[in-house]
Amino acid sequence: MLAFLMTLIAGLSTLIGYFAIYIKASKNNLIKISLSFAAGVMLCVSISDLIPESLSLLMVDNSKNKAFILAFLIIIIGIVITQTIDKIIPENNNKLYKLGIFAMLAIILHNVPEGLIQYVKYEK
Repeated sequence: MLAFLMTLIAGLSTLIGYFAIYIKASKNNLIKISLSFAAGVMLCVSISDLIPESLSLLMVDNSKNKAFILAFLIIIIGIVITQTIDKIIPENNNKLYKLGIFAMLAIILHNVPEGLIQYVKYEK
């Protein structure tokens, strides 16, 4: 039950950010500032934490060179997937519509494995 509760809380936390933007959606500056801040945070976390941690985990079972190559390939695959999704989403007169669809897909792709990890973590 604790695992389900923690996963539910993590999922509902996403709604807090949604409501903040939904309430102030008429102000484009808030959206631009929020997106810029989120992108900066994610880049900082990726460079300072996620990439070094993934390299150390990859080096447990692989050589140093193979670990760097695998990490590089996975990053490239992520970029290709992102670009593919960007090309698939239809163009619309409203650029925020395309951004909203793109953000929705990114959140779905991000939250599925994150939810599984949260569940497994708290089930133990």
